Amino acid sequence: MADSQSVAAAVLTFSGHPDALVSGKAPALINTPEDRERLLRQFGMDRVIALPFDEKLMHTPWRDFLARLITEYHAAGLVCGDDFRFGRRGEGNASLLKAACEELGIPCLIVPEQTVDGVRVSSPHIRGLLESGQLEEAVRRSAVACYAAEGIYPPSVDYLAEHYGLQVDQNRYV
Repeated sequence: MADSQSVAAAVLTFSGHPDALVSGKAPALINTPEDRERLLRQFGMDRVIALPFDEKLMHTPWRDFLARLITEYHAAGLVCGDDFRFGRRGEGNASLLKAACEELGIPCLIVPEQTVDGVRVSSPHIRGLLESGQLEEAVRRSAVACYAAEGIYPPSVDYLAEHYGLQVDQNRYV
């Protein structure tokens, strides 16, 4: 999308997990913020914006958050997953974002759900597999994420670790 508009590709993420503030309990991270930035840059992001998820942001209405993306960060198009929620109490969603972008005349791409054996590929699911010692399944799901992003299966677990942030406890599994 960025190339077609001759603009820099950027991604917005949070410096900490929003659940730390929303529910008071943040899940374990699959990768460090530094690894996340490195991975995103490897996938072609020119700019990685890591916002702190604070009280003010948590209570921002979704339309105000969208306006901030456009005015403050110069978003010329947006991409999100089909289950994306944003804004105060998660009032914004992928459908509302797409409709708002159409009104504003900017492109919006909604990425459909990715599944393996009927189970959604997601960070919480991969995190749960790793925490329960199901390394083989976590690797398989990370491989599907690689295929969805690159169109190829990864050549090794090391590739998944380097490019997708898969963390393997070498003491436990080697």
